[in-house]
Amino acid sequence: MTELRFLREHFIERLAPQCRVRDPSGRRRAGWRITASIAHLLIWLELIILAPRRQQELRDRKVSTSCPVKRPDDVPADGLYHPLPPDWAREIGPNQLPADIYLYRTYTDQGKHYPEGIWVVDVQDYKTRQAHGCFSGILPNYRFSDGTSFYDYVERYLYGSWFPGTFKTAYAYQWCDPIRDGQKGVWQSLGLLELEPEIHQVTGPRGDTWTHTVVFVQPGTGKPYGQGDFSNLYADVAHSYLGKRITSHTMRYIWATWAFMVGLSEHQLRALAAQMGMTVETMRRIYERQVPEEQRRIVQEAVDKWLLDELSRQEDTDSGMLSLIPLDTLKRTIQQLSTKERQQLLDWIASLAS
Repeated sequence: MTELRFLREHFIERLAPQCRVRDPSGRRRAGWRITASIAHLLIWLELIILAPRRQQELRDRKVSTSCPVKRPDDVPADGLYHPLPPDWAREIGPNQLPADIYLYRTYTDQGKHYPEGIWVVDVQDYKTRQAHGCFSGILPNYRFSDGTSFYDYVERYLYGSWFPGTFKTAYAYQWCDPIRDGQKGVWQSLGLLELEPEIHQVTGPRGDTWTHTVVFVQPGTGKPYGQGDFSNLYADVAHSYLGKRITSHTMRYIWATWAFMVGLSEHQLRALAAQMGMTVETMRRIYERQVPEEQRRIVQEAVDKWLLDELSRQEDTDSGMLSLIPLDTLKRTIQQLSTKERQQLLDWIASLAS
């Protein structure tokens, strides 16, 4: 099992239940705690289901908090639309082009229509553009074992969670969902508003006004995370569930390691490197710096298994002793290895002799 598969199956699936409205004792959790838990899940989920880019790109990601535009024709009548601001409402770099990072929801991307809608991250960071060009990526709608999805949590985080019902504390729904307009119920969480984020306003030449905020803000202050605080957030969440302080940098190492361990083609390596905002050469340096011990461990385990299987078949039932492996058996075992595994075996043997 690779580190990525382990994190998906054992870490993310344990994080999702922490976003529930009630704690294990059945007590209702504060709205801001629910929102903070969802933030932890979203941040870590992106690192595991998407090849992670620079931490700053997640830390500086923005989202519109207003929608002063006409509803696009491709948005269904009951569809959720969260716009990408026009260029004039965005941060502008030295080259007079957008120089920021936005999360938005749309139904058409690069000429392809998505009937259910998609969440997209538009990376127009100036430094990244200089080295690797612009990047626009669709967030995959990962499905959890309980039937919920990545998009469910994105929308709960941004807009909150409404629970319909006619109990004593219920009141009428009055917000953005026309289907629920007037429906009785309560807000379990107000989403991002629970964290009281700083809202920034931009007014255009025609008097149009756009507002935005940073997606992930610190509970209690509503301010963006600094680099150190964001790194600690990753590490603290991982330590709580895994006992290890895994960071976003560690995840980049894990992805680079995985890419070479599974033998991606040169084309696939370049596509992955571009998604991570680095070059294949940088990925290779990361791999070569981090992996030698891991390579030896994997090869050792594979060889040990094959050789022990052979030894078991030759077990002397009278004496309980194991006989030596004949040379031809050893040759057959090595011949079962792939070209890549044989080279790893040779490298490992050479390391033992050095």
